[in-house]
Amino acid sequence: MRRSSDLPDGAAEVGIELGLIGLRVLAGRRLRWRHRRAGIVAVASDTDPDAGVAAVWMERGTGPLNGIEEICCYERVSGSWRYRGGGGSNSTSFTPGQRRPAVETGPGSMLTHLGSCSVRSSADRAAQGDQLDPSRAGWVAAETFRVAAEVTRLQVGPRQVEIPDHGHVVVAWKAPPADRPRRPPIAALGTDGAILSELGPDSHLDTRTWDAINKAIDDLPNSSQV
Repeated sequence: MRRSSDLPDGAAEVGIELGLIGLRVLAGRRLRWRHRRAGIVAVASDTDPDAGVAAVWMERGTGPLNGIEEICCYERVSGSWRYRGGGGSNSTSFTPGQRRPAVETGPGSMLTHLGSCSVRSSADRAAQGDQLDPSRAGWVAAETFRVAAEVTRLQVGPRQVEIPDHGHVVVAWKAPPADRPRRPPIAALGTDGAILSELGPDSHLDTRTWDAINKAIDDLPNSSQV
């Protein structure tokens, strides 16, 4: 997933515009009419008030040719929310409509990772005063997911994130100083709170998908040689 500044042909400016629009979403306000007319959609948002970070998933247009997708990261600095940057692509992964259960679409659809973005913390840098060392600043990070109909919430570290009806969700977190941000453990929860699948800090696939892959390997002829 690219950064906003990596987009060609004026799309970087679009990313910045979407980031500023996302501040309205965080404030609980509707998009302006001109934004809706331009095809801009706020897919999902998430705020971790204790960590002072937030994210908004924005899209403009649809499809692989004329769509722009942006994960916008925000941080509370000196008491105010600030747009810190984002990442996305020239195509969109949001598909509006009713989501289907994994029992129909397969175990790999229970918890699907779609994209991510991260930026060094401005609040941490400001706290350093004159002793500025970017490597000592933590990360403001976010990731997007699509989940199956069985999933009602995501457990993100110690807190829970509700799933919109369309099944597309963004989660934000604050990561400590490191070469790269590590995500907190994420679990997909069912209606009764049971864990349906999990995604570890360094994993690219969730446990439900890995189980299905391993089962498929075991079912192959001469699987002991695989």
